[in-house]
Amino acid sequence: MDRNEQDRIRREKIELIKLKQGLIEESDLIKEEKQEREKLKGFKRVKNYVYHNRPFILVGLFFAVVFGYMLFDMLSTEKPDIRVLFATSENYSMKMPLIEEAIENYVEDYNGNGKVHVDINYIQLDLEGGGNPDYFAANQTKLIGELAVGKSMLLILDNKVAEYIQGDDNYAIMADLTDMFPDNDLITREGFYLKGSKLAQLAKWESVTDDVFLAVRRGDEALAATEKGMEENYKKALETFKKIVEDELN
Repeated sequence: MDRNEQDRIRREKIELIKLKQGLIEESDLIKEEKQEREKLKGFKRVKNYVYHNRPFILVGLFFAVVFGYMLFDMLSTEKPDIRVLFATSENYSMKMPLIEEAIENYVEDYNGNGKVHVDINYIQLDLEGGGNPDYFAANQTKLIGELAVGKSMLLILDNKVAEYIQGDDNYAIMADLTDMFPDNDLITREGFYLKGSKLAQLAKWESVTDDVFLAVRRGDEALAATEKGMEENYKKALETFKKIVEDELN
């Protein structure tokens, strides 16, 4: 590099410093090239906006789809007259429709829509530990969520799941029905065992094991339930339970 070129570069550096410090507004030595941004129109403008904002658009679209599904489910799903939590270690999922129909024989039209509908929330917990751990974790979370609210006050459980729910503290989730039915030998501390019962016959449930029982949940221990809603669901569950047991005695 010759001396003239070195002097030019040095002068340009000095001019650049003056420009940055605001000592001069423009320089004959340094010509700033100003490129005018292209103004996008029509589809190109939309495409450019989507490209630069795609993370926010995707998140918004996700929540829109989820909210839309929840709204559709809320508006289209028939409100049941009573909900039942059905949780066992054995897989009885194929029996759900027939069990729903069997219980509907003992349920009144509480919501006044002219028909009776029982909604069973079935959860299988493989407590032996030989199944898919992800499936178990998902169902465990589902069970915890169901127990946190007071919608399903009528229960169908087996001994293994009941002990799992009670835990090491032996927390009593079921109401003690022996006080309500003191002269009924069919009622135990846990509830009413379904093996050989009329309800099992109505449901064509020959495979039911002798540790599956019907129970009523306590009306005072759901975590996220409103007192009014929990009390109403408890009364419905208790009334249905009474009808099932009384039918057994006839």
